[in-house]
Amino acid sequence: MAADLSADLLGAAVVRREIVDRAKYLLTPWAGMLGAGFGWALSHQVGSDLVQDNCNIANPVVMILIGVVGLAIAAFGGLVSWRAVGREEGGRKFVSFVGALMAALFSIAIFMQTVASLLLPGCFG
Repeated sequence: MAADLSADLLGAAVVRREIVDRAKYLLTPWAGMLGAGFGWALSHQVGSDLVQDNCNIANPVVMILIGVVGLAIAAFGGLVSWRAVGREEGGRKFVSFVGALMAALFSIAIFMQTVASLLLPGCFG
């Protein structure tokens, strides 16, 4: 089938693959920092917006689900960075290690916020 395609189409596929590979190479060490920040921001903003908008909507099941989604995003980013620690060298290894540690720290923050949403009443009045 490749013989039937023009050289321009085959070249475009190769260029696209090179761009994807380059992006993965550049972002892998930073995945922990990006994932942790995004997971925590999502968990915090969605959870607090629900409580402030209508406190009756923020029941424990919804708050746990929001916390689990935030934890999953942070944990995935941390895992990607942690796996990169063994493969990278120099500054990229340091960034990978810091990203994995940030993911762990932000995961603790997400967990504590989720527990707080279960312990504290959503409506105070």
